[in-house]
Amino acid sequence: MALRDVAPSLVVRQFFQPLHAGSLLAGLVSGAGQSLPNLDFCCVYRRRNAGRVTNLTACVPQAMVHLWALDEIDEQLATVTIGTGPGMRVELLNRLCADASGEGSDRWLLIADDDIKMPHGQLRLFIRLAQIAALDVSQPAHLARSYHSWKVNSQRLTCIARTTRFIEQGPLVLLSPRARMACLPFPESLNMGWGLEVHFAMAAAGSLQLGIIDAAGMRHLTPVAASYDREVAYEGALKVLAGAGLTSFDDLQAETRRWPIWRRRVPWTQKTS
Repeated sequence: MALRDVAPSLVVRQFFQPLHAGSLLAGLVSGAGQSLPNLDFCCVYRRRNAGRVTNLTACVPQAMVHLWALDEIDEQLATVTIGTGPGMRVELLNRLCADASGEGSDRWLLIADDDIKMPHGQLRLFIRLAQIAALDVSQPAHLARSYHSWKVNSQRLTCIARTTRFIEQGPLVLLSPRARMACLPFPESLNMGWGLEVHFAMAAAGSLQLGIIDAAGMRHLTPVAASYDREVAYEGALKVLAGAGLTSFDDLQAETRRWPIWRRRVPWTQKTS
């Protein structure tokens, strides 16, 4: 890719990313030494990406890990891999989540793709901030060099977090204990997961809080839908949107509130007199 092919907005975000004060300020708010909530980690992985999954799980050593191998089971992950073989993403995630359901009802659920990377300390920061901001379904923002589909979940340099009606079905999603009860099992008719965004939004209408954490960033390392037919997945998602009375994902992609970097406390958790 030539420099002239790169969007100016991406260049600006990449240049200013190291100056993003959100991570530092959010670290002070969340407390670097604070323990994470009880957590289950679920991921469907390919053998070639096993090292990335290992790196993610190492960031949350207290998590109960539940994995599915699409091709071969990696030796280092064998003890936490419950099965192997091809399948649709949503069906396999439901198997993993069902396996994790026996751990208790007070546990958060982290669902990850096998092709993501987060800067040092950012995964733990993301989980802590989601807890502090009372977000039931959340994900970290995409960094400048991350492959992604939508502008709404690109990192905002002046925010710690935002509430929204739109959380993408991947590549990293965190569900609170309340969200686990409301959202699981996922509709297996969605196959690779396109349309789960509507499922999350409908759950939010029943009092769940959705949000994006800008102070913690992720990189999706491979193009979206590189291993399956994107058009087929998108057509399926359009049917889900129509069933919910929506015409496009734009109908969901609205920010409702922001937690700016100059505010120490979460605006939407403060009681008004």
